Amino acid sequence: MSRTSIALAVAAIALSALAGCSQTPSPRTPQSPQQASPAPDFSVTAFDGATYTLADLKGRPIVLNFWSLVCPHCATVVPYLEDLHRKHSSDGLLVLGLAGHGSETALKQKADSLGITYPTGISPDAGRAYRVTGVPMTFFIDREGNIAASILGAQPRDQFEQATQDIL
Repeated sequence: MSRTSIALAVAAIALSALAGCSQTPSPRTPQSPQQASPAPDFSVTAFDGATYTLADLKGRPIVLNFWSLVCPHCATVVPYLEDLHRKHSSDGLLVLGLAGHGSETALKQKADSLGITYPTGISPDAGRAYRVTGVPMTFFIDREGNIAASILGAQPRDQFEQATQDIL
């Protein structure tokens, strides 16, 4: 393989990895009760060994955040999610971070470096089920298992707070 071929292959991999990172964030998208759609079921084993299945979590509000190892905007929302986790886990809130792909070791290291204490794992199937086209993408799931709101990108902290209050 020539140096040019290798350089093109590396560039293609880098571009495909960054393609998922949302550079043009969209505002919070609330769902009215008539528009609320059932959240797709998923099952994931987090890095700490705990298994989370949406069906088993019914009755709990959930903040489901899809993130990527190479997304700078994903790191921006981590403090917001950490704050929600600390403030509202006693209210039953589950904050769960899911990466669509990557090495478990690298993702764990990134999560540790970002100070993530809420459960995280890898689930390409969940990303497809939720039709995630860019990250960070955060879904707010109410106690009945419906998507109450979603946020694409790194929006202001108050949007995450309001969407969480709406599902508590």
